Amino acid sequence: MDTACICNRPAYWGCALQFYGQEVRLLVLIGAAIRGLSTGMGQAVQGGVMAATATHVRRQSGLDITGLSMASMSFGMKISSGVGAAAIGWLLVLGNYDASLEVQPDSAINMINLAYMGSPHSVASGLLHSAQHPP
Repeated sequence: MDTACICNRPAYWGCALQFYGQEVRLLVLIGAAIRGLSTGMGQAVQGGVMAATATHVRRQSGLDITGLSMASMSFGMKISSGVGAAAIGWLLVLGNYDASLEVQPDSAINMINLAYMGSPHSVASGLLHSAQHPP
């Protein structure tokens, strides 16, 4: 079992626990802790894996791609963070969220639930599936 599978499986179950146990605050908190810890494990080793890959390429081919690989990883993380933040905004607009309202409409609450629990659940399950069934 590879690292992606080890990190994504608990993240998947943490998302599922948050999504299906959203009426019980303790379950949401436990799910968030599981999701955060498992996601953090993958992100903690990401730079080291990238550096080891660059070293392997340098030893095999003589090309030093360390700078290129680190810059590519940084660029990808920045773009994905921006798209993720924009997606949350798009979901709030679709749900008719209005910051000036004291009580939000049900459509806004549903979109907030989707953004916080449903989307990560879908992404985690997709990553788990792709890690278990590589192309």
